[in-house]
Amino acid sequence: MTKTKKRILIKEALLVLTTLIWGLAFIAQRIGGQYLDAFSFNFLRNVVATIFILLLMFIKYLINKNKPQNNKQELNICKNNNYKKNLLLGGSLIGIALATAMSFQQLGINLEGAGKSGFITALYIVFVPVIGLLFGRKIKPLILIALVLALTGLYLINVNSEGFSFSKGTIYLFLCALCYSAQIMLIDKFSKGVDVIQLSCVEFGVATIVLLPFALIKGSMNIESIVKAIPAILFLGVFSSGIAYTLQIYAQTEVNVNIACIIMSLESLFSLIFGMIILSEKHGVIQLIGCLCILLAVILSQLDFKNKKGV
Repeated sequence: MTKTKKRILIKEALLVLTTLIWGLAFIAQRIGGQYLDAFSFNFLRNVVATIFILLLMFIKYLINKNKPQNNKQELNICKNNNYKKNLLLGGSLIGIALATAMSFQQLGINLEGAGKSGFITALYIVFVPVIGLLFGRKIKPLILIALVLALTGLYLINVNSEGFSFSKGTIYLFLCALCYSAQIMLIDKFSKGVDVIQLSCVEFGVATIVLLPFALIKGSMNIESIVKAIPAILFLGVFSSGIAYTLQIYAQTEVNVNIACIIMSLESLFSLIFGMIILSEKHGVIQLIGCLCILLAVILSQLDFKNKKGV
């Protein structure tokens, strides 16, 4: 095994760890959503994430402090105009997409629960190649089958004893999936050759700024609610946002975007399992079949690995 293949294998393993953290994040979001509104909750988790990543940057600086050669190389790279564009413009666009996706997701989780939310959110992986059409990329026949499966699963998830009901929560999560697909494509475009910690810092800093006015105008923060939500905020800020999203950017610098999407689809499976174990969420047979349809759609949409550049 070459060094490159070994490095890519390690990054794929880190993506699995990332999805495990994200699966648990649905549980934390469900719990935290009981105490704070979506905008206040997401604003606070992004504040924690930004502080955590700034701390990582400071630690990295201390490590490289006694390595003048490394510092000189980094300084020369940072002066590059293309680097600045990818870092500032790319990080800002990714941050806006992230803030929007998080908001829709939290609104949806508060209404639909962790397990169902995980599977609807996973539709972003199907949307990635479909959105590629807007950029002149060809769509594979398998994508059309995946779309049919995804829509079938979405229908079955929303069937209850009273029939089909496309709820407000489902709409929020559907929009969340669209925003996350944009975030993934933006990361794929701007992460190459950029320091992942710096890019992640810009991403969460911008997301925090975007969410601030919504938290102030539509939020309902108070000390008592914040204290109750602190465990969820810290887990999401440090692990889900600070660590997992940084690992995502790091892994996507070399892992094929299609393979990355398949690995990240495990997030929905983890959210369902953790939701049933930790939150005692119950799902009917029809809803579980719907979840299976979406999972198959996600995997099917990523089966062609011949295109090394990804979608």
